[in-house]
Amino acid sequence: MTAAVFLAAASPAAAPAWVSYVGLAVAGLSALGVVSNFLSTHHREQRKQRERYAEHISAWTGPRVPEVARPGKEDSAESWGHRFRTIIVNNGSEQPVYNTVVAVPTPEAELLPEEEPLLYCAVGLIPPGEKIEVDIGEAGQFCPQFAAPLQVYFTDAQRIPWYRDEDGKLHRNRARPDDESLGAGEGTGFGRRVKRLTRWRRTHGATLPRTQ
Repeated sequence: MTAAVFLAAASPAAAPAWVSYVGLAVAGLSALGVVSNFLSTHHREQRKQRERYAEHISAWTGPRVPEVARPGKEDSAESWGHRFRTIIVNNGSEQPVYNTVVAVPTPEAELLPEEEPLLYCAVGLIPPGEKIEVDIGEAGQFCPQFAAPLQVYFTDAQRIPWYRDEDGKLHRNRARPDDESLGAGEGTGFGRRVKRLTRWRRTHGATLPRTQ
């Protein structure tokens, strides 16, 4: 009789119900942890893959032009020194990039206090593995003795916006200038900047590159 009672007490049927619930909860949390870890790893890999493509997009100044004469003073010894007439944008990745915009420094332009001395040149689509050179005329106002990096905004094939600054650092989800300014009209932002730059360049005999 004693042995029968002992076996009955030790049988699984006599175990409290909460033990089963705890076991199920532990199993569920373990499964959730595995899924969460998988998704996190997958997300990191996708991001690294996108960054690998974006890392291959860059822009810089084109070949310098020595002794570019000041407009109206072509016969004078006074000159602008070494300038550049083009910008170069390279897509070294295996995917196209879209909505590419390059920021060209224009420190000599007369701007309002709140305006940046930058001229935004829209390049647009760049196919994979291609390098595009854009003629910007007299828009290059500073004097790089060697090729100088430029700020470039672009959207990758996954429609994710990127921005590379003049130091070469890559930033994700940085708003492109034309997203906020290109269509803003003449009263604000880019519209006002283009208006003043156009007036300044007409005064100095230079031309403004197309931005659209």
